[in-house]
Amino acid sequence: MQLSTYFNGVWQDNNFESLRYSGYQLVDYVNSQNPTSVLDVGCGYNRFKGKIKNLTGIDPYNDAADIKVKIENFYPLTIHDNYDIVLCLGSINFGDEETIDNQLSIINELFTKEAIFRVNPGIPHDWTDYGDIVWYKWTLDKIHHVAMKYNYDIKKLKCEYTAEGHRRLFFIFAKSFPITNTFPLSGFIRPEIRRKRVVFPTPDPPIIATTDPFWIDRFKLSMIGFP
Repeated sequence: MQLSTYFNGVWQDNNFESLRYSGYQLVDYVNSQNPTSVLDVGCGYNRFKGKIKNLTGIDPYNDAADIKVKIENFYPLTIHDNYDIVLCLGSINFGDEETIDNQLSIINELFTKEAIFRVNPGIPHDWTDYGDIVWYKWTLDKIHHVAMKYNYDIKKLKCEYTAEGHRRLFFIFAKSFPITNTFPLSGFIRPEIRRKRVVFPTPDPPIIATTDPFWIDRFKLSMIGFP
């Protein structure tokens, strides 16, 4: 199965009402920032069009997109353009590590304020015939690594569920502008090693021993300095 077959035959866009953070709740949040431009990468049926201000939706497979194009082919056309906010809601989720890293580097060049993500943390779908599709398994370690690589603040990190009960990770990367100072101050912390604050999902009590990779990843991050 190819991605074009998957998105035109298997994938169903039925989660906007059920998603707690990355559904229509995003409309008020994004609009409150008065963006001059918003890019929805992998917009599907372009559900946010007309709801989020100044939004352009791109998607390589769906005719409802404003521009029908892959993110890799879209970037050269807009190399001198920037978007206040980029939405990546389930779209940066296909391919191997190299593919994902390349797409993330493109996203980094496209936004000036925030990039909002919903990703799959390696939860299998109900069907098994994926064919040639490679599903990337997002982890909290990966999110942390990307934030450190690009000097992002992780503004929010939450767990949410699809209509089918499949867990997803929702997070917001905010660009951290470099600290500039001509005076060498004692105790100055370089931007690249500044601590980043993360709001983690709160587990339901009581807390018990688990082999769930989601909570294991959360514990790993807590051990390296995340509050």
